[in-house]
Amino acid sequence: MVVLVVISLFVLTACGRDSLTSVQAEKEPMVIKLATSTPLMTSQTKGAFKFKELVEEKTNGEVLVDIYPTSQLGSLREQVEATQMGTIEMSISLISTLSTFDENLKVFEYPYLWPTNEGSLWKAVDGEVESKALESLSNNGLTGLGFWAGGYKAITSNNEPVLSPENLDGVNVRVIPSQTLLKQYKSWGGNPVPIDFSELYSALQQGTVDAQENPLETIYTQKYYEVQKYLTLSNHGYQFYIFTVNQNWFDQLPSNIQNVLKEAENEAGEYAVELNIKQNKEYLQELKKTNIEVFELTDEQKQTFIETSTPLHDELSDNKEKKELLELIRSQL
Repeated sequence: MVVLVVISLFVLTACGRDSLTSVQAEKEPMVIKLATSTPLMTSQTKGAFKFKELVEEKTNGEVLVDIYPTSQLGSLREQVEATQMGTIEMSISLISTLSTFDENLKVFEYPYLWPTNEGSLWKAVDGEVESKALESLSNNGLTGLGFWAGGYKAITSNNEPVLSPENLDGVNVRVIPSQTLLKQYKSWGGNPVPIDFSELYSALQQGTVDAQENPLETIYTQKYYEVQKYLTLSNHGYQFYIFTVNQNWFDQLPSNIQNVLKEAENEAGEYAVELNIKQNKEYLQELKKTNIEVFELTDEQKQTFIETSTPLHDELSDNKEKKELLELIRSQL
């Protein structure tokens, strides 16, 4: 009887040990946090969900991606800082915000630098230009995986439609906290006021600022037409995003996982660009149905802005890196 009890205990102990080993052997999936500042219906956030789908499919669920849209994880700047520190692994960040961390990226914000044809624009950006910009970003604890689309910028206003720089004379214009945009609007005669994206609607509603710039996607989804009277299709700049990841975290990943993330970002980015182009056309039609009055610059009006803006390109390129990047961009246009 004693022998049987001892044998039973031995078997139970062995089974328990095997069971524990089995549990430990089961690998927990890697969970990645990805933050965006944009709402669910935008091309950037839809692109983020496409990225999630691709990563989870390509890794058979071994890597999971949690999406945090609509600035759930902080302001534009806070999301970049969180990615930089590794609090979150990834963010799709505005280049205007990233340029406060890497000033060489300011070149992408220069007014009237880019062609107003999306095909020509992406042909110029893809390749050498993108590689050089992402290489520069890597000096800040961040790795950029690729450029994403935001769309051409338009200007909304309350006092009068913005059809020339004179219409901005003394006007309080909200801008992303960016030295380039501050100088741009000062050169146009405006009074640029840095305000975070999350506070913009109330700032327009309360009259803290009278005008702002954003792509049609943002103007429509954020309902700025409720608090602005005029919309000018100025196409004076392009709002780029960069898909960024924490550099240390990314460098320590197995090469196969790195490759999956790169492939998924590339596919999702292309998807988001096409969706952005399509949606902005639809948003324009929807905006025309609201109370906001839509204006398109004539060639003559546009030329006035271009003549005021072009000298800024060389003036703002105040170091070797910016000058080289500007010349590279010009060579691709």
